[in-house]
Amino acid sequence: MTVSFAASVWTPAAEKPFPFPVGKRMKRINSTKIQILVITTVMAALAGCAGGADPRIDVTSGPSPAAIGAGSIQYSVPPIEGAPRVLVVYFSEGGATERIARDLADLSGADLEEIREHKDRKAPLGFLGYFGAGARATFRTAPRIQTPARNPADYDAVFVCTPVISWSLSPPVRSWLRTFHGTLPATAYVTVSGDTRPDKIVRNMVRESGQEPFAFAGFSERDQYVENRDAYVTKIAALVDPLRVKP
Repeated sequence: MTVSFAASVWTPAAEKPFPFPVGKRMKRINSTKIQILVITTVMAALAGCAGGADPRIDVTSGPSPAAIGAGSIQYSVPPIEGAPRVLVVYFSEGGATERIARDLADLSGADLEEIREHKDRKAPLGFLGYFGAGARATFRTAPRIQTPARNPADYDAVFVCTPVISWSLSPPVRSWLRTFHGTLPATAYVTVSGDTRPDKIVRNMVRESGQEPFAFAGFSERDQYVENRDAYVTKIAALVDPLRVKP
């Protein structure tokens, strides 16, 4: 079966010439990143120490609130009939990104694969754990990952799902995209974060993979809760609809 995907009208922002030497630029960038990372980590630590009337879960590292009492996604979005061969790959620190990946797979009849680091990181709790994960993401590290069981080139389409860590693409997903740079079929990107807009993360995913998306969506924390179920369902539907065979 041949399925055509409508190209997304999406262009990365043009790069501007640097007003100062590259060496100085890198020093300034690294210094700024360190400052932002430290400030963010301290704020997170303070927030964790303070009591709150509504202690909700961090959607990038905790269990998915979208899974609470929602039932099958197929109750809200009709599954795709006669879908092409689809692969859904994801990295999930908690359960939110995994839940979205599973919902996409349920609707498209896709194979599902979790991206795993070669080194099993048992993240320490609190300040050090948050700082370590943020540092790896901020400085664009690409850790060794376990050998993927499936080759995306064997599929007609692939969804790549990542949590956003410290406003950055998660390192394991970066490694997966680099592994298959220039070989991906039609691709859609999914980001999961507290409130980070997906545009910056998607630009990084395009850079690492060499593949523009036929669709992308960013799921924020508010999308995960039962009172905003309609927003969650709308984004899931928008991601899978391009796979439907048009009459």
